[in-house]
Amino acid sequence: MDARLSRDMEIEDFVTVVLAEFAPGEVRIVNCGHHPPVKLETDVAGLQIMTPDGFSPPLGLHPHPARQDIVLKPGDRLLFYTDGLVETRDRAGRFFDLGDRVTAAVALPGLAPAGLAPPGPAPVGLASADLDGAVKRLARLLVEHAGGELTDDVLLVLCEPQGTGVI
Repeated sequence: MDARLSRDMEIEDFVTVVLAEFAPGEVRIVNCGHHPPVKLETDVAGLQIMTPDGFSPPLGLHPHPARQDIVLKPGDRLLFYTDGLVETRDRAGRFFDLGDRVTAAVALPGLAPAGLAPPGPAPVGLASADLDGAVKRLARLLVEHAGGELTDDVLLVLCEPQGTGVI
């Protein structure tokens, strides 16, 4: 992939990318210079940044990435995001923090840290989990942090295993 893209790039061009292959109970990731996904487990407090063992530069800079296998249990969630999420600043210049408020926004209802739970009752089953609502809550937090207007593009992809697959 790098060799193909590099033919069409200028000397200072590069592309960050995370490639993910989902399988029952896991996701296999190859990361080339992109922000690592964050994982929220149902039985572990807070977000876990899924930093690969070794840094691999972006495409265009001749990366040699290693595959990273991440276990996903029912109820776990994995958030992929672009730099627009973590590089958004508030009026005081502070970056957006992947802390408790983000954990609460993307958690299954009823499983967020005390006092930070998203609105609504806990789901009857995992199939009723509201991934769209979680992404919307996170987007609202980001816009509030930025003072009402974003200056960079943001892409958020929230995944959760469902039975033998992943949504």
